[in-house]
Amino acid sequence: MLNLRTFKKIYLQLQEKETLTLAIFSIKEQLPVSLEFFHNELKNEADQAIKTELTAIYNNIVQENYTSIIQSFLRKDYIGLETTFGLVSAYIFENEPSVSINKLDTYSNQLIKRLNKKVLENGNPEEIIREINYKITQSLILDNSFLGHYNFLDVPNQHIISQYTLGILILVVAEKLQLPIYGLPFPDKLVLCYTENYCTNSELVSENDILYYIVIGEKDIVYTLEDLKLLSLIQEETLEIKAILPQSSQRIIEAWVEHLSLGDFDAKTKYNLSSIYQQIFSHAEEF
Repeated sequence: MLNLRTFKKIYLQLQEKETLTLAIFSIKEQLPVSLEFFHNELKNEADQAIKTELTAIYNNIVQENYTSIIQSFLRKDYIGLETTFGLVSAYIFENEPSVSINKLDTYSNQLIKRLNKKVLENGNPEEIIREINYKITQSLILDNSFLGHYNFLDVPNQHIISQYTLGILILVVAEKLQLPIYGLPFPDKLVLCYTENYCTNSELVSENDILYYIVIGEKDIVYTLEDLKLLSLIQEETLEIKAILPQSSQRIIEAWVEHLSLGDFDAKTKYNLSSIYQQIFSHAEEF
C-alpha cells in the first residue's frame, strides 16, 4: 500500500531524468491514491521551476487516464468532495486539472474568510446557517440558465452561479470547517442537511440526526423533518427515505453531472454533457 514516505521517494525520482519514466509508471500503477499524494506535494513545493515542470506531468497523467481516475475517485469514500469536484469540473469544462483543483481550493478558502469565526466557534446551527446564507448565498446571483454558471472558475469574476454548484461549494466549505452539513440531491436542486455535531459522515446520518434542511436561494428559510412530513401529508404523498437522508459525496457529484446533462441548453451542449455523463457513469452501479 502506497504511503506518504514511499511517495516522497517517487516525487524525488520525478525530478531526475534517469528515473522519471519509472516514477511516472509507479504513479500510474497506484492511482488514485498516488494522485492525492502528488497534488499535496505540489502544493508544498517551494521551487517554482520544479513545481511548473511537475505540474505539467501531473496534468498529463490525469488527462491520459481521465475517466478511469474519476471513476476511481468516485469509488473511494476517503477522497474529499473538493478534490473530486475539482477534477470532474476540469473534465467537463476542459480546464487543466491542476488549475481547477487549485482554484477551487483558493475560492473555497476565500468564502471561509467571509464567515465570522466567532459564529462558527459558537457552534449554534441557526446562527451558522444565517452566516452562510448572508455572507455566501446572498452575495451571489443564482442563475441556472447558462452552462457557464455551473463552472465555479467563472464565479469570482461574474458573481453568478447555479443553485446546484453553489450547494456543492458550500459543502466543500463545510468539509474544510468540519461542519455537519451534507447534501441531499434532487433532479432540479441540491438541498443541504444540517445534522447533529456528532455526525461525521453522511452515510451514517439517521432521521433523528437531522436538525434542518436548507434550500439554497430561499432567503432565510429552513425546514425541519416535521415540516417535510407535514407537507407530504397535506399533499397526500409518501415521503421516501431517499428524500430525507443526505447522500454521499460521490452520489452528489453524479447527481450534479446528471442535472447538467438534462439541462435546458442548446442541442450540441446537451449532447456533449450527455456523452460526458455516460463516459463517467456508464457503470454507475459500481459506485
